[in-house]
Amino acid sequence: FGGMYIIPKKIRFIVESMVAMGVSQARLAVYQPDTIAKNVIVFEKTPFTSLQHHSDAFFYVRAKMRAASHGSCGGKRIYCHREHTRRVRNLEAVCEVCAQYGFTFLDFEKLTFFEQVAAVANAEILVGPHGAGMLHAWFMPKNATVIEFFSPEYVNYTMLPFIKFININYIPLVEYRNSDKLPLDLCGAERGCKADMTVPVEMLDAILRNTIENRVDRSDNS
Repeated sequence: FGGMYIIPKKIRFIVESMVAMGVSQARLAVYQPDTIAKNVIVFEKTPFTSLQHHSDAFFYVRAKMRAASHGSCGGKRIYCHREHTRRVRNLEAVCEVCAQYGFTFLDFEKLTFFEQVAAVANAEILVGPHGAGMLHAWFMPKNATVIEFFSPEYVNYTMLPFIKFININYIPLVEYRNSDKLPLDLCGAERGCKADMTVPVEMLDAILRNTIENRVDRSDNS
């Protein structure tokens, strides 16, 4: 395809990611209400569940984004912080546990798109509450580990289909509440989707310890 791409706004990460895939800025046009195009190709939204039909495109974009990210503002173990919604109530306790295992704490909202990619490109473990930041697992190395926190009011394994593509170990960690009247939401109602959570820190500690020990054992046996 050698034509123009119509984008909603000239947002930095859209422009940078398109350029990284070989599309010059001259071929990016911001949509205007009076835009007239003779021929238009409209790309439908592709859900993660149909990735098997678009695996070439999936790995092409992944490779291009990883290649375009330089340096690293993270480390081997990353905690993805989240504000506003789906907050971790016992964040201080979670931070103490993660700090014991040498985690770097990052707020992806404060990083550019390629800084975000660079932060996870060589990471072994990514930990954090469910949200867009955790989808950066897409750019992690194969055989990495993702530990994702959930409120029991909203459990959504969005990333599971592409996680399988990259052979990433995925561990969902759902807050436990001893109640038989809990409104479990598996499909995204407004209230449940934004629910905060309390992470079971003892379980998190055990998962991190076992994950790191297993990585060391695999490294010693390789």
